[in-house]
Amino acid sequence: PDLAKAQIEAANLVFEQLPDPASNLPSGTYTHSDPAGGTQVDPRSTVKVYFSAGPENLKIPELKNATQDLAQKTLTDMGLTVGSVKSEDSPDVNKDCITRTDPASGSAVQRGQTVTLYISTGNVKLPDLTGKTRDEAAQAIQDLHLTANFLDDKTDNETPGTVTHTNPGAGSVPQNSAVAVYIAVPKTVTIPDLSNMTKVQGTRAIQQLGLTAQIEYQDSDLAKDRVIGTSPVAGTKVNPGSVVILYISNGS
Repeated sequence: PDLAKAQIEAANLVFEQLPDPASNLPSGTYTHSDPAGGTQVDPRSTVKVYFSAGPENLKIPELKNATQDLAQKTLTDMGLTVGSVKSEDSPDVNKDCITRTDPASGSAVQRGQTVTLYISTGNVKLPDLTGKTRDEAAQAIQDLHLTANFLDDKTDNETPGTVTHTNPGAGSVPQNSAVAVYIAVPKTVTIPDLSNMTKVQGTRAIQQLGLTAQIEYQDSDLAKDRVIGTSPVAGTKVNPGSVVILYISNGS
């Protein structure tokens, strides 16, 4: 500024120093003058000389859930530049509203810096839940603000109680939508060897397998109320809910 002042006053002009808030140059750097250099002016005319006020540190505001138009206006009014607008899935931001910015909210930036906006597609990204337990699948779907509908999938090829598949499958699905989750249940049940168990123990073991126990007493050398055998016999595969006869010793 001192050198500029000396040059202008030497030309019989009046020097007026002013800040240039729009400049990102270091503070005190000459940016322009009014009238511009080389212009013919009357003696003792005032020349306004602008020097950078220095890059101003600004903070990116929180724009999540704002409309794209409002976000762009907010940033532009701050002296920032809106760059590209990109789409991404979000579980909790309405379609076409802001999910985040880059730089992120709260970041310190300089005037004129470019900010990227991310807007919601109105979808969420459902992960592949195959092999997850029912509880794990329920938590993952709840975290995405979706609704889980659990259905049985009778199969002997998957671990009982785990997810075999979902409908829709993994990928983008609409926000707040329902997901059918298929859980493996045994297609067949293998009858265990209940020999010499008590009637109570054998009955409980059959019921825990989802089968129905039917008691028949028979003469036997075994102690009273001990299991002699079953029908169908141990090792047989039967459908869930099937009736299994437990032959119980009457002790005679």
